[in-house]
Amino acid sequence: MDLSATPFFLRGSGYAEGTLFPWTMSDFSLMDAIECGIVKLPRVPVADNMPGGDVPKFRNLWEHIRTKMLKKGRGKTKNIDPLSIPTELQTAIEALYGHYKKKYDLWVEGGLDVPPCFIVVCNNTSTSKLIYDYISGFHRENEDGSTSLEHGRLPLFRNFDEYGTQRARPRNLMR
Repeated sequence: MDLSATPFFLRGSGYAEGTLFPWTMSDFSLMDAIECGIVKLPRVPVADNMPGGDVPKFRNLWEHIRTKMLKKGRGKTKNIDPLSIPTELQTAIEALYGHYKKKYDLWVEGGLDVPPCFIVVCNNTSTSKLIYDYISGFHRENEDGSTSLEHGRLPLFRNFDEYGTQRARPRNLMR
């Protein structure tokens, strides 16, 4: 069984763009899945405290950061500091996390076992790795060859505890 968020051919695949995979038996749209409660409702940061402009930057975040983001795949970029992502992106992530934290606290208060999910979608694997490290924490290589831990910026998703020990069960996964 193949479950795909995009069960159709994309431009450049060698097949007619937008045609369903020949093995597709059913196509259930994201909107239908949201309305049926099968998937969680995607959220876009709306609490915009970035100065300048009449329209909130978060509304079209990509338009504001695209020239500042990595364009190459993960294997082609090295030694890029995860803490150097654009301020607008950091602020958007923090805004979404703030909303998530409030919901998470309500779930804990209510005694619910399975917490809400937090998903970040990136434009390529280089960006994905940077965001992953920014959120979960990473080891920075020092000039003398040793490493030091940079704690993740979103405490609920840190993959290292307060002593720097990697958690047996990670809180943050990269796909």
